[in-house]
Formats: sequence, structure tokens, C-alpha cells
Amino acid sequence: MDVKNVGPGVSGDKTYVAVKNLGDEKVFIKKGRVVLGALKPGEVKSAVLQLDIRRGLRADKVPLRLMVVDEKLDEYVAERLELPVAPDGKGSQPASGAARVTAAEQLLRTGASDAALPIALARRGAVLPVNGRAGGYLRVEWQKGRSAFVAASAVELSRSGKPAGGAVEVWQREPPRIAFVPDPSRGAPSVTADRIHVQGTASVPEGPGEVATRLRDVFIFANDQKVFFKVVPGTSGATRVEFAADVPLKPGNNAITVFAREDEDFQSRRTVFVNRRGATPVAQQGAAK
Repeated sequence: MDVKNVGPGVSGDKTYVAVKNLGDEKVFIKKGRVVLGALKPGEVKSAVLQLDIRRGLRADKVPLRLMVVDEKLDEYVAERLELPVAPDGKGSQPASGAARVTAAEQLLRTGASDAALPIALARRGAVLPVNGRAGGYLRVEWQKGRSAFVAASAVELSRSGKPAGGAVEVWQREPPRIAFVPDPSRGAPSVTADRIHVQGTASVPEGPGEVATRLRDVFIFANDQKVFFKVVPGTSGATRVEFAADVPLKPGNNAITVFAREDEDFQSRRTVFVNRRGATPVAQQGAAK
């Protein structure tokens, strides 16, 4: 599992990834938690998680819960993932040579199946070393020490060839990005009015083909009260949505949080703190009496 810090700040030194079995007891987690440590903005770190599929499993998919947790900042990303289970058969067999990509773009997958998740993208002319074969799929080395599968019918196979072009990593999931207009990162706003106008955009990156994502909805909380909710039509396939709301403020400090969701599990949130001046909080008024 590769994790990238897409935020503007450094993550906590106890940031970790974890996997949990949501299904059959025939799925045994051998290594379910790995500490990544602090990640600088833009930095990528990898974690190897291990699980075993025991004989007797009848399901054709393994449901898992993946989490990336920053304990220090109390932030996390969680997602339900279903890994397809292939029927019993021969595993990968040794093979050699090179595979040249002939299509404009070719997805490389985590398994020898069209149902397997994509992990990398190779473009026309890329030459990838072949190190195995499984049925109608070739196992190729797309990055040093890392392999993926591609349909043999989608490439030209040769006995030899100097690696060229390589492939770029495909991020299977990227959280929505939330941007305020104007950007409050330079300092918390301070106002005297009982409302503040909040606006901005929520967006998701456009991925290649089947890994493309879309927004489901955007909503805003003012302290503990939901004050705005916008559903994105399922047929629109929107990757960018604007939001705007006049948010009520209580005296003193207010936490305004914008949430953007792709689905029930996968979402982003961004909080801005607003101070309403010139009004005495209710608790303080009671104490003064």
C-alpha cells in the first residue's frame, strides 16, 4: 500500500496504515498494521500488509477495511475494499523477454484478471521486462522490484528488449480537495456580524478510465449544526463542485467544517475557525451575574 501526503503540512510521526478483515474467518491477517512515521508534503511511503486465504473459502471476494491514520492530528482516511478471489488453478509460471505497449495507454493490474485493480499506467512505446505468465496475462516489472499484470494480447512480446519508458503509478483513490475563496490559511477570520459568507470548491482528480472518481455530495457544519448540503447528481460525473453558504456564528470562536464525499466511507474535511467579536458568550454572561 502506497500512501502520499497531499496536504500542505507534515503528518504526525505515528502515522500508520492498517487493514481489517470484514468477511470470512478463512481470511487470516498476518500483518495488519505498519507505522509509516511522518510524511512531508508530497512524500510517498509504502507499507507491506500480508494476508492468507485459507482453503474452504467460498466467497469470490474478500472484503477489507483499509485505513490511514494520523494519530497526532486525529485525521484518518478509511475505505472498504473488495479483493476478487480467483478459483484454484496454476499460479504464475516463469517467463522472460520484454513487452512493448502498442496502445496509447495501457493499465497494468495487481492480478491476472480484468477485475484486478489497476496499479500503474504505461504509454505507447514503453518496454517492460517480463518475469512471469499466468494464463493470458504477462507479469511485468513496471518499477524496480514491483510487478504487475497485463493482458498478453495488449502488448507485443519479444525475446529481448532494453527496458524503456517505464510506467507511472496509478493512485486508486485520492481524497477530494477542498478550497476556500478567499483562502483562510494566512490567519483565522475575525468578524463582528452574526453570519459569515463561506464559499469555495470541492474537487476530485481525474483518473484514467476506470479509476476516475466523482463527487457524491458536499455539506457544511457550523460547530455542531449542519447548515448546508448539496447533492451532486449521479448522472453528472462531476469532478468539481462549487459551494456557498451564509453560516451563522455564535459569540466567540466558531469551527466551520466543509465535508466533501465520494461515498459513505471516503471523504475529506477542512475546518476554518472564525472569531465573532463584540458579543459576550452566554456562559460568560451567566457568570458575570
